[in-house]
Amino acid sequence: MKRKQRGLSTLEYCAVAAIIITITWVGMRAFGVGMQEYLEGIADWATEEGNIVRNADHSG
Repeated sequence: MKRKQRGLSTLEYCAVAAIIITITWVGMRAFGVGMQEYLEGIADWATEEGNIVRNADHSG
């Protein structure tokens, strides 16, 4: 007589964990690149604005 299986085996748990880790890693990489570009854009904008203010102070 066969026993009914309940729940996941260790191998199935490992497979699910690997999938979750992969999805999380891909998401973090995508988010990290986007965030880096966003912050670099803010830094460039702030530098340009600072240069405008500095030049305005020297010209007047």
